[in-house]
Amino acid sequence: MITAVPRGPAPTRWRGRCRGTACETERRRTRLVRRAVPRLRGAFRSPVPPVRTPQGPGRGCPARNVTGRGLRCSLAAAAIPARRTHPRRTPFGFSRGGPTTMAESDGDSAIRTAPQRAAALLARVIALGVTDAASVARDGARLTPHHSRHRNVRLARRDGRGWFLKEGDGGSGFGTIAHERSAYRALSALLPPGPALGVPEVAAYDAAADLLVLALVPDATDLARIAQAGEPLGALPAALGTALATLHGVDAAAARAQGIPVHLGTTIFQLDAPTVGQYCRFSRAQIELVTALQAQRGVMDALARLGEAWRPERLIHFDIRLANVLAADGRLTLVDFEYLGVGDPRWDMAGMLAAFLEAWLVSAPLGDPDGGNWRPDEARFSEASARAAIRTAWEAYRRTPGAPRIGAAEAARFAGARLVQGAYEHAAGLAEPDARVATLAAMGAEFLEDPERAAAFRLGLSDATVPQ
Repeated sequence: MITAVPRGPAPTRWRGRCRGTACETERRRTRLVRRAVPRLRGAFRSPVPPVRTPQGPGRGCPARNVTGRGLRCSLAAAAIPARRTHPRRTPFGFSRGGPTTMAESDGDSAIRTAPQRAAALLARVIALGVTDAASVARDGARLTPHHSRHRNVRLARRDGRGWFLKEGDGGSGFGTIAHERSAYRALSALLPPGPALGVPEVAAYDAAADLLVLALVPDATDLARIAQAGEPLGALPAALGTALATLHGVDAAAARAQGIPVHLGTTIFQLDAPTVGQYCRFSRAQIELVTALQAQRGVMDALARLGEAWRPERLIHFDIRLANVLAADGRLTLVDFEYLGVGDPRWDMAGMLAAFLEAWLVSAPLGDPDGGNWRPDEARFSEASARAAIRTAWEAYRRTPGAPRIGAAEAARFAGARLVQGAYEHAAGLAEPDARVATLAAMGAEFLEDPERAAAFRLGLSDATVPQ
């Protein structure tokens, strides 16, 4: 169990009637979880006190109106407009991140309800010379909205080829379309030639319209879909480890020479004292989650130490997750380089490890937020599969020449932070924490409180030399 301790009499296997190696393993897992989970679960069920801010408890949001779209907060001097947080893909870096406005996040539905907008977008792509009207008609190309923070659309032909259109809001810096376009230009100069790391091909970019056109990867499926379907990953985890190590082989000086900015960390390290601006954008579920985490001093201290230990010394993706890794014919392509920057490679490593863990956790019936009815044995992507994928990716990463050396306990500690961030991101837009939030937060707390044991037991990693 991850999200809760069983209520009432312990199940038979926890009273000593179950025997054998498998049952002993389950008992050890249960003991691990019992140390981390009850306090988190209890906080989720209790009334929510104000979140601490640098100005003091409860200050900055004297009036708040919690709705399904997020949190409205009025300050003494000015009103902050209502914001709608997006439940997915929000790394929340210092330079940019966090909730998008309602106008930004409603872009996909606008395509469905306004054919004239789709027609205008297609006309813009034709004007850029990417394709022409005759080819669109002949090849049966179709525009399909794609769920994202930006207004993304797939323009796909019948043969699976086509383009991915990313329309931004004209902003600059991390998390914007303009930054992603600059990232692809820099990657073409920084990455070594070869098949180790594939990146999308830029077909066109319209700076005035803030429109980026990328070539689709034919017949590609992201690793998240493969794992959630319970299909074998085969050699894909090893390919991911090699691809990530290849990216991290670029040092900070070379990246900065190409104009790549520096990541100073991530706001997950500052949850002990969120700013007024962050607090006023929290959803109700995020308030409950942050309050629960703040009650765990060991977790908060561990997150703060990670922030202090942040070392921006390599080129990093910053948003590694299985949904951002496409597989086609055994070759991987990393996508969504909106946050490419100079940062700490341990954060990307954590993203990779946490992604496989999350695939296991959420592929099982999660039950309720208190942990009832969570059935890990029914996971489509099993814990054993997750551990095998993690170890394979880890070993491939360490075997790659030029990859930074990352210890197993270090990786587990950062993976804990990444799991907590996963809970934080999923809580955006929710009225109360659901089972997924509770599960990810509890697992992250377990990693942060005892990273050495988590590395050995949960991840199956050690610092032993990896054979070349």
